[in-house]
Amino acid sequence: MKPFTPSSSRLAAFAPILSALLLIAAALPSGLSSLSIASPKPHTPPAHTKQITIDLSGLHCGGCVESTTRAIQSLPGVQKANVTLDPQRAIVTYAPKQVTPQQMLLAIEKAGYKGVIRAETAPAKPRTPPNPQATSNQKVTLKIAGMSCGGCVARITEALQKTKGVLHTQVTLEPPQAIVSFQPKLTNPSQLAQIIRDAGYRVLP
Repeated sequence: MKPFTPSSSRLAAFAPILSALLLIAAALPSGLSSLSIASPKPHTPPAHTKQITIDLSGLHCGGCVESTTRAIQSLPGVQKANVTLDPQRAIVTYAPKQVTPQQMLLAIEKAGYKGVIRAETAPAKPRTPPNPQATSNQKVTLKIAGMSCGGCVARITEALQKTKGVLHTQVTLEPPQAIVSFQPKLTNPSQLAQIIRDAGYRVLP
């Protein structure tokens, strides 16, 4: 097989293309190897922002509003300033690491107006409704006669605790008594005294 030998006519056809490639290569500072693709910049999360309300005075028209808005928004760190004529106030969203409320007041003063930072009040805590069951509970102290040992205390305590409506029972030998917390809708002191009598003891008035 004979080697391929391009004719002069074919070489003439490719000449403009070769010339263009040579011009492009010559224009590069260090050849094609110097080309580089810039990597995308990492995403920077927005800085932490706060919002403040400034009460204004001295505003009379839309021009005053525009001047105040421009003065506040010219500060670095101010992201948004909403200035109104009625009521005269400015609600400003800003980055506290870049600008302070005092700097905003100074900018407002330089624009010919006055500003007062509104005191931020803490949100009211939700009111917890009273527990009707807790508020309706009652307590009674019953003096007991006939107890002589810890077994008597345990017997009376067990009898009272089994009663429906009894929440807590504290029986002591000295003084001999029972302090009972109960729900009045389910039991009462008379029933509690009768339970102690049924256990074999007396309840003193």
